[in-house]
Amino acid sequence: MAKLFELILTWLSIIPNYRDSMKELKVNHLYAVDLATAIASCGPELSKMLGQCFGMCRRANEFSAKYGHCFMTDGTCSNKKYSREKGFMMSIVNVFGNMGGFDKFITLLSKGVDTELGTCDPASIIPLPLISGFLEQLKQVKVLCNEDMTQGFAIQASMLLKVRIENLNDIELKELDKDVPLLIIRLMTSFMGLY
Repeated sequence: MAKLFELILTWLSIIPNYRDSMKELKVNHLYAVDLATAIASCGPELSKMLGQCFGMCRRANEFSAKYGHCFMTDGTCSNKKYSREKGFMMSIVNVFGNMGGFDKFITLLSKGVDTELGTCDPASIIPLPLISGFLEQLKQVKVLCNEDMTQGFAIQASMLLKVRIENLNDIELKELDKDVPLLIIRLMTSFMGLY
């Protein structure tokens, strides 16, 4: 599990360097001949793998049901009141948190976003569909996280996403699926316990 998290977190830290290649994803099969585009195209698959680790698939749920009581990894992220029945899933959350997973996601969100000025640098921002894919997976662990971690993450992410959505430029609006900003707002309100 730690190796998979390491792969995902490494990708999250390098993807801002491949921002231009993300635009090329619309060209069919360019990932087969262009390394930068291939790296950029890994986002949806990696976010799904993260979700599977957090129990968003049948096999993970069955494994967690069988070994759910096994608590293996301490950390500051998990909510201790679920340690008896969801110990295994809490261990996974702790491993992700201990590796800096939640912080690296906030770092990714903050690329090109200035919350003090309320502005975004269009040359540095991360595309919203990529953000929504990872945010959807992280929402699944909300119940397993302790309240301080959940609130801290939600406050930071919501401030960054508010500025990001307020500063959508005309090109982004034209190319963006109209449901993505609404999905992000729903995910954040759910994460904050408001939905």
